[in-house]
Amino acid sequence: MCTKSDKWNWPQPVDKKVTVREAIGNLLSLESGEKSDIKWHFARKHDKNNILWMKHTPTGKSAFSNDVYYPKKKDGTRIKGYESSYRRIKWDEPAPAITIRNDCIASQRNVHPGRLLDNGTYSDARVLTPLELMILNSLPTDWYIPDDTPEILIGQVIGE
Repeated sequence: MCTKSDKWNWPQPVDKKVTVREAIGNLLSLESGEKSDIKWHFARKHDKNNILWMKHTPTGKSAFSNDVYYPKKKDGTRIKGYESSYRRIKWDEPAPAITIRNDCIASQRNVHPGRLLDNGTYSDARVLTPLELMILNSLPTDWYIPDDTPEILIGQVIGE
């Protein structure tokens, strides 16, 4: 039985909030389907339309806010959805909750923040890499994951 006089050695909360930029801003930029030499830092392959919409979506915004390059059905009509979908996360805030569907651009706040390019589009039109997910969830980057583990499983395990 615990009493008020019991002394617990609980860890003290950390006051400093780490931004997405501080956490993953130094990692190599990757486009859909690209791989790096860093373990677990590779970009999932996405549909060409999803890439197009996200290349025209600024950091912290949803592709639903775009005037031209917004989510469309095959017939060209606008897809109905929430502003939290097809949304890039923000560089200068802590990461949002990582959801179990972090593999899907259409899901909630799963798209890399991206960097504005000289041509007016944004880089990294993709969901976060397994390594980025680990870092944003404060998991150790040397966390042992067997090499043959499917990327989708890693994301689901990390997701809430």
